[in-house]
Amino acid sequence: MEEKVSKDRTDDSIEAQDGKTMKNKPGINRRDFFKVTGVTATVAGAASMGGIGYLSGASPLTNTGWETAKIGEYFDRGPFEIDKPKYNQVGTPRRPHYMLSRLARVPHFERVNWNDPATIPPDIAAWYRENPKAMEMDRLLIEKVRPERNRVVQEIGNRFIIHGAFFGAYGTTHPPAVNGKPEEFDWRGVRQPAFEIKDPAEMSKLIKEVGKLYGSSLVRIAKFNPIWTYDKSTGTGGGTGAVDPRRGYRFGEDIVAPEWWQYAITLGVPNEWDSSRGNPNFGHSFDAYNEVSIAAARMTSFIKALGYAARPHSPNTGYEVIVPPILVDAGVGEQGRTGFVVTPEFGTNFRPAVITTNLPLKPDKPIDIGVREFCTTCKICAETCPAEAIPFDGPKEIRGRGFDGWQVDIERCHNMWQSIPGTPSCRICLITCPFSRRSNWLHTTARDIAVRDRTGAVHSALTWMEKTFYGQHDPSHYLGPEWGNFRNPPWYFDVERFLNVKKS
Repeated sequence: MEEKVSKDRTDDSIEAQDGKTMKNKPGINRRDFFKVTGVTATVAGAASMGGIGYLSGASPLTNTGWETAKIGEYFDRGPFEIDKPKYNQVGTPRRPHYMLSRLARVPHFERVNWNDPATIPPDIAAWYRENPKAMEMDRLLIEKVRPERNRVVQEIGNRFIIHGAFFGAYGTTHPPAVNGKPEEFDWRGVRQPAFEIKDPAEMSKLIKEVGKLYGSSLVRIAKFNPIWTYDKSTGTGGGTGAVDPRRGYRFGEDIVAPEWWQYAITLGVPNEWDSSRGNPNFGHSFDAYNEVSIAAARMTSFIKALGYAARPHSPNTGYEVIVPPILVDAGVGEQGRTGFVVTPEFGTNFRPAVITTNLPLKPDKPIDIGVREFCTTCKICAETCPAEAIPFDGPKEIRGRGFDGWQVDIERCHNMWQSIPGTPSCRICLITCPFSRRSNWLHTTARDIAVRDRTGAVHSALTWMEKTFYGQHDPSHYLGPEWGNFRNPPWYFDVERFLNVKKS
């Protein structure tokens, strides 16, 4: 009798088409087949995801924090190019008269007696003879338009207070010098009396929106803690008697946090990635330094226009406060092994500034995104650091200050980046941090999972993937035999493309 084969049979036999059993023949049963194909599909899927993620990361649009800054001219103008512009010469060409600009005439208007042509400057009088319509409209401006505007302004009162404060501060492109005692600077230019703030929570929303419009990628607020104030001034470096014009202190002079420093507004922008590659060790931060300093200067002017004291602490002004713990208090992120604050949006690629003020605000809460736990197991930055300045242990008490965290060996770090040609600086730890990886879908998903994992399993897996697929974490990789950019810089840093010189 023929042996019937059960469908759930798990030995090495298979059933022939005629129902007869074929035993001890080379083959694989269905359960093992599904196991093998499942594992193969998983591996292939993971490899595909990694490959696609890696390739999509090559796009400059995935640079963290610069997803749109690199788009630039997105319309292809090539098919529409023509040999000559679409305007025609219909007379004798001549240069435009400077009085064609009304702004050139405005300074003279209020000194003109429109009933006495002798009071009209000769150049303007000649222009008016050639263009009588212009004289008619200029006279209308002085006699009717401006007086009517002034009347309306008086009638509507304070409707444009915030509008005026906002656009008035836009003219601030650099933090002003203190020029006096530092505590006086906070109040210099402050409107008196101050406007009464209806709701600190609503004012906080306004500050965050204005901060973004002034150029900050992220705006958060903390209740100011005086313990984060430096004890003494670092001065200018020009000697113990020199007064720092940016801060108003002499070197070594005691710093006292004024009582009106009630809140700390944090601003920040990411570095521009491609230009960082023009330096052997990615040592470039000046774009972000200047942008966040300008944003802080504008925010300071805006707050003062509302009637409240404010002082910026930024790369271009110097600091009386230590910034990382203020960022932590404000919920910008958590301190990582590098000493930088790691943000969920930008990783470590974040250049901050702080504004201390007495403007009534609602503080934000700190956040827990698992950075401390992640950095405890990761250690990529410490393994990569050419200066060996980043600790492998910790976190532990930071130089006897009463708080724990990670403290970079400042001397070793500073000596390292002072040795680098180009822009003396080093940002290798910033570049290699997994949280700073590009914002393609794979890395974004990994970050979203990592900040929610509380078991540590995902942290270990992601660190392994980083080292296996993307890692070049041997410090010698960043120390070439000849100083120079041994990575490909952006095209606009290619010296031989633009200058008739040779790279030595």
